[in-house]
Order: sequence, then structure tokens, then C-alpha cells
Amino acid sequence: KPASNVSYITETFEVLGNCDMCKSKIEKAVMITGVKSAVWNKTTKKLTIQYAPSKVDIMSIHQKIANAGYDTEKLRADNKTYNKLHSCCKYDRKD
Repeated sequence: KPASNVSYITETFEVLGNCDMCKSKIEKAVMITGVKSAVWNKTTKKLTIQYAPSKVDIMSIHQKIANAGYDTEKLRADNKTYNKLHSCCKYDRKD
């Protein structure tokens, strides 16, 4: 049955990446329990996500993205994971 009593909020934040492969990996990484939708914009490098704070913590979402190899405005992916990305996905990292 649909959980109509769950309230979702929308948040937009920066996630570094380059291409459509990045888009697919970033969006797939965050589709966890409590996340209703995720759309990453390749041009603006912004991820807009709809999620239920009662079901998932925003830092867990940032962690999932970092685990997939992508830096967010709150978390940096570890170098080993970043280095495993496809060559076209290796975005310029901030210091």
C-alpha cells in the first residue's frame, strides 16, 4: 500500500561529474529507501533529489554518491574509488 503519510522534501546540491554515464551512476546510487526521485544535470552539476527525511538521512545520500566515486559539496569520494571511474567520468576535482 502506498505510504501517503510520508512527506518528501526536495533538495538540490552539487555533485561533480561529466557525462551521461556519470548521470546514470549518480542517479542510480541514490535510489535507496526513502528517495522518491533523483535527477542530475550534466551542465549545472546539480543533483535535485526528492526524499523523505523520516526514512533517510541526507548525509547517507551524500555517502552513496561518494561511494560511487563522485564528489558532492559535503563529501569527497576516496581516491581509489575515483580512480576506478571510466576515463570520461574523471571530472576535475576541487582541492
